[in-house]
Amino acid sequence: MKSKIVAVLLALSGAAVQAQNVEVKDAWVRTAVPGQLGTGAFMKIPSKTDTQLVGVSSPVAGVAEVHEMKMDKDVMT
Repeated sequence: MKSKIVAVLLALSGAAVQAQNVEVKDAWVRTAVPGQLGTGAFMKIPSKTDTQLVGVSSPVAGVAEVHEMKMDKDVMT
């Protein structure tokens, strides 16, 4: 399981290298518990310029999705 987590983090950080204006910060993956089919990877992806994230993929996951979250007046949305 640890090798899969490392592979996901490396894959995600590799995507940031392709776009020089983007970096991945504070990346981590939640460990799946026995019987759990999915997990999540969390990170901050700041950009110094207008940059659009158009997709995400992982060599170790059947499905990869992006969900945006942001703080707005002390409320996570």
